[in-house]
Amino acid sequence: MITSFVETDQGSVEMIYDEGFRGNDALLRAKEFLVSNLGISGLILRSVIALREKSK
Repeated sequence: MITSFVETDQGSVEMIYDEGFRGNDALLRAKEFLVSNLGISGLILRSVIALREKSK
């Protein structure tokens, strides 16, 4: 399972990205998935958007 958890002074949010089996070298494959499909800035942006939606 790949999740991200972001905690700020405005709240926290956890998002699930993948629940599939990654086989051998799961951590490396998870990193490659996040970086190639989302990018670090995309991960942060999605977290900020989720926090804003949560606070409405």
